[in-house]
Amino acid sequence: MSSRGRFLATGGALIVSFGLPPATAADPPAPAAGPYPLRDPAQLDTWIAVSQDGSVSFYTGRIDFGQHKSTAFSQIVADELDVAYEAVKPVMGDTSLTPNQGASSASDGLLNGAKPIRHAAAEARRILVERAAQRFGVEPAQLVVANGVVSVSSDPSRRVRYGDLIGSARFDVTLKVSNPDTVVVDVIGAAKLKDPSTYTVVGKSLPARDIPAKVTGTAPRVHNVRLPGMLHARLILPPSPGSHVVSVGSLTGFAGVHVVHRGDFVAVAASDEWTAIRAGQQLKVVWSPAETLPGSDAVFAYLRNAPASMPQRVVKKVGDSAAAMAGAARTFEAVYNYPSQNHGMIGPSCGVADVKDDRITLYAGTQDPPGTRAATAKLLGVPLEMVRVIPIEPSGCYGRLGIDDATVAAALVSRELRKPVRVQLMRGQEHTWEPGQPPSTFSLKAGVDPSGKVVALEQQEWSWALVEDELPVMLASSGEIKGTMPPFFRVPGGGEPGNYAFANLTVLGNTVAPRLRGTAMRSPGRIQVNFAGEQFLDEIAAATGQDPIEFRLRHVADERSAAVLRAAAKAAGWVSRPSPGPDARSGARIARGRGVSLVASQRSTWVATIADVEVDRQTGLVTAKRITVAVDPGIVVNPVGIEAQIEGATIYATSRTLKEEVRYNRSTVASSDWLSYPILRFMEVPDIRIELLNRTDQPPGGIGEPPNTTPAAAIGNAVFDATGIRLRELPFTPARVKAALATA
Repeated sequence: MSSRGRFLATGGALIVSFGLPPATAADPPAPAAGPYPLRDPAQLDTWIAVSQDGSVSFYTGRIDFGQHKSTAFSQIVADELDVAYEAVKPVMGDTSLTPNQGASSASDGLLNGAKPIRHAAAEARRILVERAAQRFGVEPAQLVVANGVVSVSSDPSRRVRYGDLIGSARFDVTLKVSNPDTVVVDVIGAAKLKDPSTYTVVGKSLPARDIPAKVTGTAPRVHNVRLPGMLHARLILPPSPGSHVVSVGSLTGFAGVHVVHRGDFVAVAASDEWTAIRAGQQLKVVWSPAETLPGSDAVFAYLRNAPASMPQRVVKKVGDSAAAMAGAARTFEAVYNYPSQNHGMIGPSCGVADVKDDRITLYAGTQDPPGTRAATAKLLGVPLEMVRVIPIEPSGCYGRLGIDDATVAAALVSRELRKPVRVQLMRGQEHTWEPGQPPSTFSLKAGVDPSGKVVALEQQEWSWALVEDELPVMLASSGEIKGTMPPFFRVPGGGEPGNYAFANLTVLGNTVAPRLRGTAMRSPGRIQVNFAGEQFLDEIAAATGQDPIEFRLRHVADERSAAVLRAAAKAAGWVSRPSPGPDARSGARIARGRGVSLVASQRSTWVATIADVEVDRQTGLVTAKRITVAVDPGIVVNPVGIEAQIEGATIYATSRTLKEEVRYNRSTVASSDWLSYPILRFMEVPDIRIELLNRTDQPPGGIGEPPNTTPAAAIGNAVFDATGIRLRELPFTPARVKAALATA
């Protein structure tokens, strides 16, 4: 038997061991030897398996790190396959067991990630029903299915269980595949999908499967993985981007401590973590000096004046904005700045690697198992099929772990030392070297007709490019920061083109060389442009004496945008009037106001957010008291799961709005801990009210990111409503608010 055949023959035993690996186990079962070939998406067995006992396993390349995808996916499978929800078992992300569906990002878990699962479940049901029809000598239309039991409708005593029809055997059915090995991979069989109106499990508020274990502290966490003979390693990172190793000293007084040095990559490893930490502090590494950063206070000028690193992009062009602007009754202009921000993972990056001659096994808190697999293969110079990634939940990620530094570093150290290695970054390393969100600056200009309707809008954005490689790959090669991914340019006033029906629109994007590592952060690109665009629209509404919601309703491109605006207004008790409100003129110390923001994210999820705030004129403190969120996510698969995501995203965005900014000088990041990079505290969490618009005739949309897009602009608009001052740069710190009030 070939190595591929041996692996496939033993695959069934691996599902139990690694589908949900125990976080606290000292000795996880050793995985089978490689290679680990890619799973063929054209095979139905790649997606669905039915066991003798009637339980159903589904296999998805997507992971669930708190987004409730395993729950929602299971609901979809249960309904399409007609089995009990409790009988469905998810197997997620393990690259040896699941198909490649790319990274779990962009809030497209249900929008794209669940599609092939749904289609595969429907096809499995069709095949099983046809087998039952052959057994009973009837037509498939004469059969009914309930809880995995097929029976003849005219004689229910004639019945057979799914498990007896297939008995853990393979389906051996080929499906039609579209977009293989991408985030939008899909499969189509001969089965017809069910009408969502007939679903009985989808739409129910089922509790997330991972919550009980998290509450009791027994949930799997990548930080808790332990392997026999494992070493603990700490990285020695450069003091500045662009610094290179000049020399690496030797360690004395640390028996059994190993130093690994390759290029600009330096690490120490020991049998226990505290020894590794102390050895890392003692090891003397001389680095070349580097002053490559513009500094936080100069970054927006740098973005506008630095040479372009790629040609200017025409992101969207409709009509002739220049001509319409020239004929406008009034014109408006504004500049908005969005700073660098960190993902802010509570626990720093961590990963475990076990590199052997015949296989490389990675235990990773990664959002992108295929990406971690590819980065490790690239760094070690081995075939992709030698590498297996077993995802285990970290302490949040928010986009950060699309680039998995710790696991890839662990693989390099493990290869050098021939032992399993655990790497965990220190807090200062996580804060200063994580690939944060690049800064952006926007210039906006609009023209309106005599009635105050926008006749032309122009936006230009400047940002620096994203960096694609994991840090160990960069350090072990050249140590240079290289921008290889384009930034995320979006249309003002919404997350995607078409949110507003402007007759004349020009959107331009400019890219300069990156000065710090950058990658996608929750709501990549959308939160920045929404912050700028939605506040700019509010400026126009205020200047022309229009209610902010009524002004938006004059310009929205579709009924779903209008519906979430109206739903949010009703839920928040919105009273129609222009901004600013009466408190802006009262002179009272505490000024109250409300603001709104709208996004149509990926044209799959519509969100309107209304923020009610208080501004203390004496201290400059902005408090988000209540945030009302109306969401149209298409069909609602799990209401309680969606509400949890809306709450989390809203809290996260409120923190980014009021507190978060990466500060740096000419050579290094200064925001290295929770004091210099504060986040929202429990006592500061606003009252969050949610309105869900269930569209049973529409596919499910993303939910993790869209509600994170809108609070920044909504809070900014509320501050203006309360005080009459317009804040065009985040975060809204007390010092920034006091300075603006002093010059008003």
